Parts: sequence; C-alpha cells; structure tokens
Amino acid sequence: MTEKRIIKKYANRRLYDTEIGRYITLDDVKELVFNHIDFQVIDAKTKKDLTQTTLLQIIAEQETSDSPLFSNDVLKDFICFYQEKSQNAFNEYMEHAMDVYMTQRDFFKTQWDAYQKLLSKAFVKKPHDD
Repeated sequence: MTEKRIIKKYANRRLYDTEIGRYITLDDVKELVFNHIDFQVIDAKTKKDLTQTTLLQIIAEQETSDSPLFSNDVLKDFICFYQEKSQNAFNEYMEHAMDVYMTQRDFFKTQWDAYQKLLSKAFVKKPHDD
C-alpha cells in the first residue's frame, strides 16, 4: 500500500509537494484529485491537516466559473445543515448519493461507448467485390 502524498503549505500560502520536491499550484492539487492520488495537505509549521480547507478552496474557485455546480439555494441549504443535529446522517447520505451517482455515470458511459462502437461498425464502408 502506498502512503499518502504529503503537500506542505507554508505561511506564504505556497504548496510544496514533498514527493516531487517542488512547489505546486492548486491546479496541480486538482490534478492529484482527478488522478485519484491520495494526498494530505499539512501546515509546514504546525503540522495541522489542511486538506479539507485546500479542497474547499479548489471548489470555491470552480464555483466562480461560468458554470458553477451548486446553485445559491443549494449552498444556503448546505450552510443550514451545519446547525442540524443530523449532520452525520447528512454526511453519510451525501457520500452514498455520490457513490450511486458515480456508479450510474460509469455504467452509462460504458453503455454509450459500446453503442458508439457498434454504430461506427455499422457505417464502415465495406469494399465491393468486382
């Protein structure tokens, strides 16, 4: 089993990837997420875990794009859930919902790819016998 990749965050807000030995950007951290690389962001001085804060920073930047994932109403609902006694149940629900969504997305992508492959075979021109 491989260990988590450690990213150190310094007081100047720079991120240092200890595995590759160089400073990285939030876009590089986003690539780690896309590539399913397990990592942890820690404060270089206090050793406090800053992974969640860093991930939220990436989400906040994504949400300022032209096509945000969350509506204002959804964000307000998320904020309200911090007051709920059922916060743990909501967390478990969200994790389960994401798992179901990812499974369905992968299934439909596989089905679509198979359909496209079948379709391309159906329209391939066959040489005529002369």
